[in-house]
Amino acid sequence: MHGFSAMVDPDEPSSEDVELIQQCLQVGASRRKEVEAPPYDGIRGLPPEWTPAPDLARFRQARDRVLLDWKYTPEQAIAWMDEYANGDGDKPIPSKYPNGRALEFDLFWSTIGILAHLRWASHENVDDGLKYLAGIDAGRGYRIGQSARAGGVARAQTYEIEKGAVRQIAKEIKCNWAAPRPPSKRELAFRAIRQLKPEFTDEEVKKKADVVRRWL
Repeated sequence: MHGFSAMVDPDEPSSEDVELIQQCLQVGASRRKEVEAPPYDGIRGLPPEWTPAPDLARFRQARDRVLLDWKYTPEQAIAWMDEYANGDGDKPIPSKYPNGRALEFDLFWSTIGILAHLRWASHENVDDGLKYLAGIDAGRGYRIGQSARAGGVARAQTYEIEKGAVRQIAKEIKCNWAAPRPPSKRELAFRAIRQLKPEFTDEEVKKKADVVRRWL
């Protein structure tokens, strides 16, 4: 019988291919981290924190195309953004990208336009910037979201303060407990809430105690 040699799937990447891809991804991730560290100038750094997620994704895609694929320097990219923003059209466009590939005129200007438009919008106040990027209702939605987050923080702080107070009162009750058997969590919670919330009715104390006894 003839021996069978291992068949190689031509579509399956070799270990060398996989290693090369991983190296490229690591280099790309490191380069992105380096580029996003400085203050935002239109190409380096990141746009304002109020920038909608889709626009931030488009920014990163356009920036990576310009810097990592086409190999423009940040200074060259900013110069082209200025050219786009000023609308002069006097600067001659080379036939190739810095990486040596033939320049695609429409893709080049649409990519530069994404970066220039976001840079322009980022110089406006939040309401106007969001309106230019995402429509007239975006500013209102952002303010509502900010208010909701602030309210959530305040509620969390109140929750922690109340929890600490209930636990402290329950601890004091246990220390002064005279009955032969130890108090149950329900009893501790009821007495703690009665002390903490003297304005509550018995029914309100009972309901609140059922909630807070899990803290004990």
